[in-house]
Amino acid sequence: MENHPEPVRACIALGANLGDRRAQIERALRELRRAPGVRVLAVSELIRTEAVIPDGGPPQPSYLNGAALLETTLAPRALLHLLLRIEADQGRVRADDQRWAPRTLDLDLLLYGGQSTEEPGRAGPHPRTGGGGWGSPNRGTARRVQREHARTGQGAEAPQAGAC
Repeated sequence: MENHPEPVRACIALGANLGDRRAQIERALRELRRAPGVRVLAVSELIRTEAVIPDGGPPQPSYLNGAALLETTLAPRALLHLLLRIEADQGRVRADDQRWAPRTLDLDLLLYGGQSTEEPGRAGPHPRTGGGGWGSPNRGTARRVQREHARTGQGAEAPQAGAC
């Protein structure tokens, strides 16, 4: 995997709306904690949000969403590949015709040290962090996690119980 010469802070969105949502997210966090070149600094409370469904789309379960603040020596592309591998390991299938489909796990790179990254089919920072809808609660959560970590040097080590 590619490495960045100095540790960089990155924020990722965590989400799931199929199966045991909390367990899926906790498993993803365990995988991130074990990954070389990644340190989980803080994790937000998990909140329940309604799925974004395009006009005419079928109904689907609500999401459990949160954010994590990471410190990483992985380059942006390597971090994206790690997130995609963790998703795939938990049964996530990415297909162009399933963009709005329910998912066992959704990990998105929201911020990477102020840099923008381009990956076929993926972009970082996440394209919806600046708009309304889905990106707004995750962007706000990511900022709260960053501020709390900056203020105290710590954050929640695991998703908060009773958050959904």
